[in-house]
Amino acid sequence: MNKIHLVLSCLLLTAATGGAAEDGQPLHPVTLAAPVPDREVSVQVNPPSLRWPVAKGSRVRYAIRLSQDPTFAAPETIRETELRWAMFNPHQRLAPGTWHWQFAVIAKPGGEPAWSPIQHFRVEAAARTFVTPPAAQMLAGVAATRPRILLAEPTPDPAARRELLKRAERLAAKPLPAPDDANAKDEGKTEFERKNFAKWASKGFAGDILQPVKELVRAYRLTGDRRFGAAALKYGLFVAGLDPAGATSHRVSDFADGACIQAMAQVYDGCHDLMTPAERRQVRQALTLRTSAFFASALNNLEVKIFNAHIWQHILMQATESALTLIGDEPEAATWLAYVYELWIARFPTLSATDGGWANGISYFGTNFATMQEMPTLLGKLSGVDFFDHPWFRQTPYYQLYCWPPGSASDGFGDGAERSDPPADARGRFVEELGRHFGDPYALWYAEKVRGRLEGTAVKPVSPRDLPQARAFWDVGIVSMHSDLAVVPGDLMVGFRSSPFGAYNHMHRDQNSFNLNFGGARLFVGSGYYIGYGDDHFTGWYTQTKAQNSVLIDGVGQVAGPEGFGGLRAFEDSGDTSTCVGDASHAYGEKAGLRTFRRHLLLLRPSTLIVYDELEADHRARWDWLLHSPQRLTMVEGTLRGENSRALTRVDVYASAPLAMKIDTRFDPPAGNWRNKKSGGQILEYPDQWHFSATPETPQERLRVLAVIQVQARESAAPLPAPQWADGAVAVGKWRVQAEMDPAKPARVTPGRP
Repeated sequence: MNKIHLVLSCLLLTAATGGAAEDGQPLHPVTLAAPVPDREVSVQVNPPSLRWPVAKGSRVRYAIRLSQDPTFAAPETIRETELRWAMFNPHQRLAPGTWHWQFAVIAKPGGEPAWSPIQHFRVEAAARTFVTPPAAQMLAGVAATRPRILLAEPTPDPAARRELLKRAERLAAKPLPAPDDANAKDEGKTEFERKNFAKWASKGFAGDILQPVKELVRAYRLTGDRRFGAAALKYGLFVAGLDPAGATSHRVSDFADGACIQAMAQVYDGCHDLMTPAERRQVRQALTLRTSAFFASALNNLEVKIFNAHIWQHILMQATESALTLIGDEPEAATWLAYVYELWIARFPTLSATDGGWANGISYFGTNFATMQEMPTLLGKLSGVDFFDHPWFRQTPYYQLYCWPPGSASDGFGDGAERSDPPADARGRFVEELGRHFGDPYALWYAEKVRGRLEGTAVKPVSPRDLPQARAFWDVGIVSMHSDLAVVPGDLMVGFRSSPFGAYNHMHRDQNSFNLNFGGARLFVGSGYYIGYGDDHFTGWYTQTKAQNSVLIDGVGQVAGPEGFGGLRAFEDSGDTSTCVGDASHAYGEKAGLRTFRRHLLLLRPSTLIVYDELEADHRARWDWLLHSPQRLTMVEGTLRGENSRALTRVDVYASAPLAMKIDTRFDPPAGNWRNKKSGGQILEYPDQWHFSATPETPQERLRVLAVIQVQARESAAPLPAPQWADGAVAVGKWRVQAEMDPAKPARVTPGRP
């Protein structure tokens, strides 16, 4: 049969909508454009956080009223005035039923409030309850004594204590850096390169100061040895003497500025008893100057921005430490800490909701480890509330387990995820802490596999062998399917992304794309290299749809930003099979003329993946069906063959119109090591990769594409069989998939046995 066939399914499964807005508008705009919650939505948590669009101006204030009485006349109405930020946490449990609320903008002190339309939401009796004390009560928990910051630091075990003190001895004898070390040694060939080399030099310089400060302050507080405290103080005074508008300024590197803030905060807090009044004044003034600049840009801003990567990764935590230690010495410090407290309650997790996923991808998730652990610990100790008591924290160990198994490459989505490394110790440590907190045996299994044998766990680690072998992370639009989650050498791992968050920051334009690993090694994955954020290869290839295992229309890929969104439409795992459906119909923007792009994945265990696409445009369009591999691809009698170090694969692609197929190895733009990155002392090279496309010979208004991807271990003796078509079904191995072939008819699929 000519490969003009096409199959698969609507799979009318009942599931959450997974995130594409019904009206075609993104669910996660960069800046909040309308009040939330509204439209009679049933809130997930009681009480919910109320947020609304900001009004610009340093003198702007807000008022709020919240009541079950739509006239707000009832005495139980909750009211607040003189709010400095565009969010409000009720800090009390709300009665079940419908609630009404308004916010008002007060343009200047003493001005009349301009009230918004009334918004409505529902509180169900079953909603999760999470009540936090008011900020004033939290602030009352700030100790008058020091240290305060080390509240979030666990007490080291004896072995860790010995190692810390050894490092502190070496650091105490180490000379201070020269201020000029913050300047780049390589100026680069372009303005883009110059700015980046300056940024990296500044970041590295400040980071090389911050880490010794942390260890020296901690060693001093643990032992009382003044040598360690004095060495930390030297660093603190050195940073206080740096030009805040110079090489370590926010303008050059916000990471460097944040590291300087944290270094001075830790010294001011932990070595306060060693400082003279003049030294305290010097550090306090320098610290206040940098911190006040951060909060001037954060207040009335961060609460409505979907995400700011660097701030949520490190800088918010660093500024929080500064606010905490300056309370009592700087009048605005209490306001800063209150803002962070309210912000964390209202916004975390910024790139998810409850599923444990992270929209920026599993690789960049790791940049948030410290903040995700330290902020809940610190706020919990100040407020008396367990800030880890959140479904997201309970679920995120499973995001790590399914999307980056021990001994395996990751699911491959987002910046940096093209690496073949297994999960690092820091990831295992993060999961271990949560596993211990919740007594989760599967999290502890993951941590043990990544880190080695765990000691002192009250709960025995348990293999995920008895867990479902597939899982959907609905909030972020990720599905991970496995043939053997517990035994990586024989595991066929399929990752799928169709995300309501779209494509911005460290996300790619990869809606409805999939990646495939076997035996922990990458097989069919997104292509290109993360050499430098924003360089030509990054913007022109690596993040583009043409570099993903997805689809182009008339040579055009998906749009950038939240507008380039997708969404999961269905997911089901039945043991022998796993299925999911993603919808990227809005991801290409209005100009592309794309009406429908629904992709169905069907994993037939142990080793076959079926990919089926429903494609429709408002015109006769060219469609390019794409597949990429870091290893060689070849065509053998119209069939695509691929491999990795552990597997061989056969890919048969069918469509509702005759296809032209080709393979090439060109990046456009190319991948060049302009940063002179090294590995093991050797300059890194970025070799070519292989790119496959299947394109109808003539433009099509409607198209169906079916791919049968078979995988087997390299040591298998028998060749992979050719799929066989008969009576509207394709037979492959032990499976027979009955399918609707006509693109004018509703798509359906029924997997079964021959």
